[in-house]
Amino acid sequence: MNLAVTLLAFIVALGVLIVFHEFGHYLIARFFGVKVLRFSIGFGKSLWRVRSGRDRTEWVIAALPLGGYVKMLDEHEGPVAPEELHRAFNRQSVWRHIAIVAGGPAANFLLAIVFYWALFVGGVQEAKPVVGTPDPGTVADASGLKRGETILKINDEPMASWQQVRWRLLQLAVEKQPARLEVIDPKQRLTWRTLDLSNFDLEGFDSDPLARLGLRLDRPDVAPIIGKVHIAYLPSNRVVGISKLARLVEVYAKRLQIQEKMTAQIANTLDEVLQPKGVAVVIEAAHQCMTTRGVHKPGVSMVTSRMLGAFRANPTTRREVLAMMGTPGGGSGEHV
Repeated sequence: MNLAVTLLAFIVALGVLIVFHEFGHYLIARFFGVKVLRFSIGFGKSLWRVRSGRDRTEWVIAALPLGGYVKMLDEHEGPVAPEELHRAFNRQSVWRHIAIVAGGPAANFLLAIVFYWALFVGGVQEAKPVVGTPDPGTVADASGLKRGETILKINDEPMASWQQVRWRLLQLAVEKQPARLEVIDPKQRLTWRTLDLSNFDLEGFDSDPLARLGLRLDRPDVAPIIGKVHIAYLPSNRVVGISKLARLVEVYAKRLQIQEKMTAQIANTLDEVLQPKGVAVVIEAAHQCMTTRGVHKPGVSMVTSRMLGAFRANPTTRREVLAMMGTPGGGSGEHV
């Protein structure tokens, strides 16, 4: 399913680029009075065609959507009536030839500008620069930064996102310059913090340079989900090592999400990558929110499952795999 969506998206994106590219050639040719015989999207057999306009231009959608072309009146392509010689492409000046040929790339360039304009008008979601609890003994801890403080400015330069904070601090760290942070706390009290970057070691950067300064993005307190993940699959052509399965679980377990969704994600990924005959994923977990907040009910667990292929279609196969896994939770489960 995902492959089909990706392929369809590729065809649509390529089609948009082709249409605008060829339309650029078409518009410049018409501007100079050159007669356009055919405007084709794709090559090969015509799937759809229509004639319109004063010149009866043929508009075509062909079977292979991997390109397109604009066919103009040209004496090199066939005989041209004397009264239309002035409209033939080969009778135009060199500069007009260049303009018509350049019309396609110019149209794609303008299209890119429009897309970027639309992207920035719509805006891009970025994390607000709210600081989490600094790691003890770090530069951020020494500056007095506290969890929940929002960075408004760095050296009098406004900061609107965590990404901006990252790049500005990295720049100052390279220059060994101090960073004066203007921050505001949750009670709307304004204060200033200074990060001493003079001894910042440029060697061995982590994936997040700010982490070495003790700066982390503030994240909401979420009670952990602790439990077990049972995975089974019936191989078709490919198998993977157990460590790969553990790594897959770890990838989705680190995300901020719900158990039901994680169960489905693990199963769907295995099904998509390995294309086995069947996939079964069962998760039995205790949600700490049941014991640390609100109702305070210890000993409660939640079971979710996702069955695909043979495990979903064949009740016998499903019973066998559930028997191998045991009966998680000793009760009923939620199937997603």
